[in-house]
Amino acid sequence: MGLPASTPPPEKFKSRLFGQDTLLNTIRDSYDNLPHLFITGPPGSGKTTILEDLIEMFKLEAPFHIDSVLWLSSEKDRGIHTIRDKVNDFCKRIHSKPNCLRWIVVDDTDTLPLISQQALRRPMETYSHLTRFLFASRHASHMIEPLRSRCMMLELEPMGPIDAYPMYLDIYNIPTEARIPGLFNFCIRNFIIINDIKSIIKLYKASVTDGKSPKEALASLECLLSTSNTHIQTLVNELGQKNAPEIREAITNLYLNG
Repeated sequence: MGLPASTPPPEKFKSRLFGQDTLLNTIRDSYDNLPHLFITGPPGSGKTTILEDLIEMFKLEAPFHIDSVLWLSSEKDRGIHTIRDKVNDFCKRIHSKPNCLRWIVVDDTDTLPLISQQALRRPMETYSHLTRFLFASRHASHMIEPLRSRCMMLELEPMGPIDAYPMYLDIYNIPTEARIPGLFNFCIRNFIIINDIKSIIKLYKASVTDGKSPKEALASLECLLSTSNTHIQTLVNELGQKNAPEIREAITNLYLNG
């Protein structure tokens, strides 16, 4: 009689952002005594995405239950009344089951007024056995020291386009014969945001799947490049000459080019 087949370990949660395994594993290693969390990173690095991903990771694999989540948006929920009313009322709720944590997510902490940050000190201290805060901001200095000292600081380091490019090729199963040097040059020379490169490769895959050759598929993406440079140069030249009709024409052309 053979040995019973062992149950494979469950797959770990994967963030939608590339290259964040170290950040996720650092949090996993602290599950038994998880503090408040403060994520920092430059604009466009994916801070809002990682906040959403962390909540999903907790729901899927953390040894505690997610009782509820309060999201404080960057467009509103910034004032002292939000902290005194919404946050405090949220913290005072009774847990629905044992071994629960409720989460308060504060995105764009740099837009949170000083008086509102100071008002968070008491709920962070009083309800630390029930509630965790998850902050995100561009710089650690955007949050006052009394709050910062209670958080695990984690820096979000965005992956560059050169590192992201081969990963997108694998994710979207670009055939080996379609991985031409021209595609790499097109992406890296013209786009610096990895989400743009992601869109390029998805469109390229669709064109190749439709039967186009790699060169034809790449040529079809030329329309995505900026076509305004010529009109901008014309405008600059005509402004120097104070030539009103040509200035108006250049501005019209820029408008028509989006």
